[in-house]
Amino acid sequence: MPQTVVFDAGSTFGFFRKGFTTTSALTHAVIPRSAVEGLVGAILGLSSEDYPEKLHQSKIAVEITTPVRKINMKYMHTNPDWWQEVSLYLRREQRKNERRIQFAVPASVEFLVKPIYRIYFDNDEFNEELETLLQKRLAHYTPYLGTSSMICFTKYVGSYDYTSFSAKEYVAISSILPFKDKIPKIKLQKDLRFAIEEGLPIHVDNQRIPAGSYKVLYAPEPVTISVADEDLIEIQTENVQKYVKLLPTQISS
Repeated sequence: MPQTVVFDAGSTFGFFRKGFTTTSALTHAVIPRSAVEGLVGAILGLSSEDYPEKLHQSKIAVEITTPVRKINMKYMHTNPDWWQEVSLYLRREQRKNERRIQFAVPASVEFLVKPIYRIYFDNDEFNEELETLLQKRLAHYTPYLGTSSMICFTKYVGSYDYTSFSAKEYVAISSILPFKDKIPKIKLQKDLRFAIEEGLPIHVDNQRIPAGSYKVLYAPEPVTISVADEDLIEIQTENVQKYVKLLPTQISS
């Protein structure tokens, strides 16, 4: 029976930039599959050239364990050539030409506040090594959530058997719900809030170019959503059975 390695990953802030933004940087509300691959690759010590191919077919699910909150911060976006002019001034040197190309414009960026995710990961080639490193709280490279300043902590939860599961009736799903076109069939309940996020990258290649995208339905609060779906995963944990849905691996044409 296959097993999934389960661990928590979190940070004070998180940032997963939406690809269509420029000076106003917006973040996805949840961690994309591509970022999970990078996170696991950092723990395992796989280079940015290697992990996209080696983790391409890994089975991954993501559970939100803290409320989704965002904060907007302002900063000044400065042309890098401005620093060259400053250095010339400090050295009391003159520019070789009179063309001035310095500029600075106000910009803003969104950050996720205290995101913590429960990651379900299965790849036969790396499960044992990943489990050992997580148990010892070790990583070959520093893991982070989106940018290098947002260093990530990890906590090993366990390794559990799982099976494919088809739910004809509604069952409580712990993970976010990826979908392509049709919104998942969920059971509407009193006080249940949910949202949809689009354009999350499936993979990034070794040139850091996103490849493929998917949509997710998620609850901003860490609660389960009752869903009737034919493509679920049933996980037998130590205390209770949990149901999750795997993120896509294949890029749609």
